[in-house]
Amino acid sequence: MITHKSKMHATNITSTKAKIMSMRLRLKQALTTVGVKKITIITDTIHGAQKLFDTSLHPYQTLVTPTMEKIYNFFSQSPDNIIAIWHCPSKYK
Repeated sequence: MITHKSKMHATNITSTKAKIMSMRLRLKQALTTVGVKKITIITDTIHGAQKLFDTSLHPYQTLVTPTMEKIYNFFSQSPDNIIAIWHCPSKYK
């Protein structure tokens, strides 16, 4: 497990954008760590996690674009490399 503390300052930010920023930072860290073959993203915002891999135009693209090359390189290194997204709702009914 990779743990790292990051601090960012932002104003006028939506919760979805904040979650995407957080996922992007952790994903970037995992993508640049030697020996990582499988990355699992656990989130209550499946829509936000899907936007990390969406290359079409969308409002969060400025957050996603810098990570796309690292994702491409990760998958190019080995056909066994995996990124899994698990949806874990914040509230169960």
